[in-house]
Amino acid sequence: MACNRNLDEIEMNRNILTPLAYSSISIKDLVTDSSLVENADGSLSMIFREEAGSFGLAGMLDTMVKIKPFKQTLTLESLELMTLDITQKYTMGEMLEQANLGFTPPDGSIIPGAFLPTEINDLPPIELDISEFLVEAVLDSGFLDLTFENQFPIKIESVQIEIRNTDDNTLVLSETFTDIDTGSTQSRTIDLAQQLNGDPIKGELTATLSQVKLESQDGKAVPINYEDYIALNAKIRDVKVHSATAVYPEQEVLYNADDVKLIGLDQIELTEGVMRAAGIKVEAFNTLPDTLYIDYELPRVTKNGVPFTFAVAIPPSENGQPNKIEQYFNFDGYNVDFRGENLDTVNAFYNIVSGHIKQSEEPISLSLDDTLSIFITMETAVPEYLKGYLGNSIETFKDSTTFDLPDFLNDGQIQFEQVNANLVIENGIGATGKLTLNKMDGYNTSSGATASLSAINNSVDIPKSTDNFPSLIPTASVTTIPLQGATDMINESCNLIVYDLEAELNPNGNVPAYNNFVYYDSEMKASLEVEIPLKMSIDALMLSDTVDFKEVNDVEGITSGTLFLLADNGFPIQLQPKLYFLDEFGNLSDSLSTDEMIEAGIVDVATGKVESITESRLAFSFDQTRIENILGARKVIIEATFDTPNQAIRALYSDYVLDLKLTAKFNYRSVEGL
Repeated sequence: MACNRNLDEIEMNRNILTPLAYSSISIKDLVTDSSLVENADGSLSMIFREEAGSFGLAGMLDTMVKIKPFKQTLTLESLELMTLDITQKYTMGEMLEQANLGFTPPDGSIIPGAFLPTEINDLPPIELDISEFLVEAVLDSGFLDLTFENQFPIKIESVQIEIRNTDDNTLVLSETFTDIDTGSTQSRTIDLAQQLNGDPIKGELTATLSQVKLESQDGKAVPINYEDYIALNAKIRDVKVHSATAVYPEQEVLYNADDVKLIGLDQIELTEGVMRAAGIKVEAFNTLPDTLYIDYELPRVTKNGVPFTFAVAIPPSENGQPNKIEQYFNFDGYNVDFRGENLDTVNAFYNIVSGHIKQSEEPISLSLDDTLSIFITMETAVPEYLKGYLGNSIETFKDSTTFDLPDFLNDGQIQFEQVNANLVIENGIGATGKLTLNKMDGYNTSSGATASLSAINNSVDIPKSTDNFPSLIPTASVTTIPLQGATDMINESCNLIVYDLEAELNPNGNVPAYNNFVYYDSEMKASLEVEIPLKMSIDALMLSDTVDFKEVNDVEGITSGTLFLLADNGFPIQLQPKLYFLDEFGNLSDSLSTDEMIEAGIVDVATGKVESITESRLAFSFDQTRIENILGARKVIIEATFDTPNQAIRALYSDYVLDLKLTAKFNYRSVEGL
């Protein structure tokens, strides 16, 4: 007899508990903004600052130091000629030959004085040829020194001297010397310019000695020495000409020194400064037929104590057309004194222009009517630092700025106990100011809610900054103006601030005198600073955290399961969580929810601070149809609705932590053969 046995499937349940995800949340995870600060007692606050307007001179500095392009047409102030010195002798031998005595006394002999004439006429003319140096000139000033020397053994009673222009015999001057003892000289200085009275003097002159009268030598013996002589010395000196064709020595021919005023400064009065970037363009025109050398100096624009200078050479005019040069010179980093030549003014550059010529190789024609035209333009002028009086000015700022709060504050479900706000004025300008708050309103652009901010004193005096020159970094003064209404502004989640501010510079004028300063980056800045102590009530605030989800590889045989969210809550806030599961592509695959709560930490009634952590265990069940969606997830979003129990006001501290752990319990089916 045979017997058959059936193999039956037998279902058996097994419980397996495994951890799948972890999360630890502190207040710094909820408030990631850098505005979060920890107070001395460990409580937390957020501090936000938004600029509400700035009054700066930096943008104006490049227009402050400007000079109107100025042209100076400079005529030659003087033209000096070389000193010319000519001596002509007549010897005793020449005189005896001219006298026609009928005999020639031997050299070294002694003859009776009766044989000698008492008057000599028609001596050969003296050629004063200076044409190598002077062709023709009209004098403005100058002197002729005439010296007559008598080395004859006979006294000369008188001699008449005439000087004429050789080419047309025009008389230049006539002078008479008398009683010239033997072995002596006589000198006379003639004002040539006055003598000529505007008539030209030529470079080829002729001097004649006429009517040379000798003292009678009757009864005397006269020694004859052919080398004895009479001499005429003509020295032309200190000659300044109005015009001349001549060889000119090296000389300064023009000079001009004056104050060049800055333009467009209105009330601003500058006394000194440092240039960040500065330069001038020089254009010059030369009408002279000779190279003109120009020296330009700003004596009160210095670097390391050395004045700013430059030198240029302008070639001669050609075919009657003036020659031109154009050059650019910068004086970046130079110190500038704007007080002028005598240090008694403001807004002025003291400048010196001079010109000189070098000695010409041959005669050239120059005139005091010849000109130099020079154009000077401030091409670049950006100061690094200025000092003086910056004027009295009023600037009005009517504008708006966004006020970016953390996202969780914009949901309108948080009520703060107290919010503090200040209008903070940072004055980096070296001048006193006055700030007037006309209006400052907050707006919630989503809900339309508004809140107004006001100051107890809407008009506040602002101290000047502290100068640290030459470090070029001033120390800004800081003025804090407390504002009312900030709690309403934050509780209404206002994200737009509309303001109307008025800033006045130097409300008391130039007091103390010329003691203002400004740097390139100087500004007076108004900022809205808001301090939000994290002491608040929370109602249905939604926050979330995304964490990695441990993959369960073997899901075969799982019939159902339960996820447990284990929470250690150190916050005085209760949470109702919900789980969202994301696949490997970040797509939502499933979700689980529960009516259970993560209970708040236990608060000490006396201190208002959490004294002990509350442990909560929340269960999320799922069946076989959802296994793959849930257990195949790569990430899980733990979303929670936050509430402070009974809407109580609670402070948040830096050591508050919420620890979350997600575990699973699975039910498996086993098959056994009997």
